[in-house]
Amino acid sequence: MDKTTKKYSFTVEYTTFAKAVAVILMVVVHSTMDYAGYGNYTTVENIICSLFKPVVSMFAILSGFGMMKSAKKTKNMVRLSLKRIVLVLVGYWMVFIVLFARIIVFSTKSLEDIYGRRITLSLLKDIFGCSHVGPITKSIMPISWFIGTIIIFYLLFPLLHMLIFKLGKLDFILLIISFIPIALLGFKISLYTWDSIVYFMFSFVLGMYIEKHRIFEWFVRKKNEAYWRAFPIVAITTIILGFLRVYVGPLVDPLCGVTFIVFLIFIVNKIKILDRVLLFIGGIEFFIYLIHYSFIKQCSAMINHHSIWIYLVAFTFTVIASVIYEFFYSKIKNYISKLKVFN
Repeated sequence: MDKTTKKYSFTVEYTTFAKAVAVILMVVVHSTMDYAGYGNYTTVENIICSLFKPVVSMFAILSGFGMMKSAKKTKNMVRLSLKRIVLVLVGYWMVFIVLFARIIVFSTKSLEDIYGRRITLSLLKDIFGCSHVGPITKSIMPISWFIGTIIIFYLLFPLLHMLIFKLGKLDFILLIISFIPIALLGFKISLYTWDSIVYFMFSFVLGMYIEKHRIFEWFVRKKNEAYWRAFPIVAITTIILGFLRVYVGPLVDPLCGVTFIVFLIFIVNKIKILDRVLLFIGGIEFFIYLIHYSFIKQCSAMINHHSIWIYLVAFTFTVIASVIYEFFYSKIKNYISKLKVFN
């Protein structure tokens, strides 16, 4: 990629920046929830907590976007999907095994205490990150609900990929179809245990659509050609949608996710130290996502005190543990990527 092409491309760096900010916001939201005791929020706490689902929408958008980008390098969409699922599960299992062993060895709880009467079903679903897919079962990793959701999306990707290209210029129809369930949720029509899948399906498909039509690249071009004309519009739109999210809810979550990413396009590569921090956090975001909640709960429970310093300590331990996990995961990932079954 020459310098001119790179200048106008939504590079891997941008994706890493977006993942880093998303996971940092996720940590802030969960810290706020823990601080407020998961209820009776003040106005400020309510605004912070309302960012939760737009942030998850960011993850779903980036996942759909990334899958479409990877799809350009292969003709076998099934193989691509299976590879992604295996990589997600391997990282998840690395954390799951440690948490499970800690509970069994250092806790007085039995499997029945953890999973209730349906031990076999709950344990199997928990092993595959699917405790919130279908009938809800207990889990030692409550934050893992999105793992099951994204696995479902990866399983559906070959079909979605075929449809979005078969429809050609009418591919927006797929967006409309995937948006209908969000509209139902917006009107308080519950889809029960499948809520997380239908809720974020539109965001995943939207990410695919954005990559197909190179929409993020258009914003990168505007950043480089007309920064001071485009940036105020992007900033104001982001703020307006952020506040609308508090009152409108799910109907604007995917749009919030997109505007957050676009806003990042305009502010990164301006402050070098910020870029370095975000690249570092973005490189370990998967494990930060998986383990931050456990550290937040553990630190606040051990000290029995809630303050910003406790959550900073929790985040510090989270980052250290994530670096260690990522070190071993990267080696396993490289090995899996070289297997003939995925090439």
